[in-house]
Amino acid sequence: MKEKKYYIAYIDVLGTKNSAENYNYEKYLALIINFQTELLRIARSKLGGNDRIHFFSDCAYIESNNLKTLIDALKFLRTQLFDGDLFLKGAIIQGKLGAIGKFSDVEEFMSYYDYGINDEEVTKATNCIFTQNDSSLKDKINGSLFFSTDICQAYTNENDLKGSAILIEEGLIKNNEIINDIVESGYISNKNTFSIFYDIKYDENNITEAFLDKILSHYTKSNMQNKNYGRHYLSILISCINSTNFEKYDIDFNNAPPILTKILKLKDTHKQIYNYAIGLEYLYLTLINKFYCDIDENSDLTKEFVKIILKNQKFLCKYLNNLSSIPKKLLNNKSRNLFINDVLEIQNTDS
Repeated sequence: MKEKKYYIAYIDVLGTKNSAENYNYEKYLALIINFQTELLRIARSKLGGNDRIHFFSDCAYIESNNLKTLIDALKFLRTQLFDGDLFLKGAIIQGKLGAIGKFSDVEEFMSYYDYGINDEEVTKATNCIFTQNDSSLKDKINGSLFFSTDICQAYTNENDLKGSAILIEEGLIKNNEIINDIVESGYISNKNTFSIFYDIKYDENNITEAFLDKILSHYTKSNMQNKNYGRHYLSILISCINSTNFEKYDIDFNNAPPILTKILKLKDTHKQIYNYAIGLEYLYLTLINKFYCDIDENSDLTKEFVKIILKNQKFLCKYLNNLSSIPKKLLNNKSRNLFINDVLEIQNTDS
């Protein structure tokens, strides 16, 4: 008999803590209601019949036995929350939620999982808490019991992530079902190093100027409060770059994809981010890598791109005299060689 596979996500909404700490209780409540309303929406329309959501405050665990279904549901949820100025952070792993609620059928629960759940523990705990003879005590207790250690891994992955993104467990990224639904992204860790991971891909048609303006507005405000808050928005921009196919554009830099022009103009349009945000060099290196991956040749177009990039050399100066020192995880060999060719030709022309 083929063993069932289960996938779980732990998700959290950014910004709710700030609302509470700033005594903006009405805003805090509105954020929580919005989040929980959207969870109900995906439960009705995006998840399968056996999929489960256990939510509390601004967090939730979601389980599905179909990875593609789970990713599609979270992609939809991310979009819906964004419309309400909420940003999602989470992690997906292969594993079991093993959660049972007050009104769950215990026998049905135990038959659903064909491995890894201790039936004796479930029976003992549910008898103790949910099926108390003392009805007054039973009515005072509500919530979920969890019987799988996998939830700890999902929580830890989400907690370590310092970006507004959905971190896909490394073991899942080669799954053929989702290969077109994920993109490489990155975040600045607490050790101030750049960590690469895979995020859920953005719909390129949704990466509009208005979408990016909202991202950059939140990025600016958060960065002014604390750079560690601001860094969460770096991941969104990196994911958007890698969700964009530059090859399909007839780019003349006046009719370019919005993500390209927004980043190339940060120096003039968003000085707070340009001057003070941490890790911005990784944003420019991601853009260089993706641009050359898609264009795949040296041309007048790529030279024009490099001329603009070099105006932002504040972030690239430590590499310009030693381009081979750019980490391979940020600039692959093909992109590196094409970029070096253009830089050398421009420097020789200008000298």
